[in-house]
Amino acid sequence: MIDTTRMDAKIFSALGGPAQLKDSFGSFVKTINGIFDYEYIEVGGSESRAPMFTCATIDLPTDVHNYQLDIEGQGSDYKVVTPQPDGTGVTQLLLEKIP
Repeated sequence: MIDTTRMDAKIFSALGGPAQLKDSFGSFVKTINGIFDYEYIEVGGSESRAPMFTCATIDLPTDVHNYQLDIEGQGSDYKVVTPQPDGTGVTQLLLEKIP
């Protein structure tokens, strides 16, 4: 089995950007690299667009639900609604903009 951890980190660093990960109380945890995008999702049978942040699973704490992300260049903070690990070392974080 090939360990892709280092390769994933290089890809997210090259193609994405940094984000400040904060716990649910707003305290800084660490800086992670990832790719921010608005993707189509299906909710209750209807499609919508939602902010997503894709990053290496190893960069995340065990449970990031309700953590906050301050994504460089986006101008606002986001709350992690649902972490979606894909089993290959990559996790998509479904986000919600914090008002």
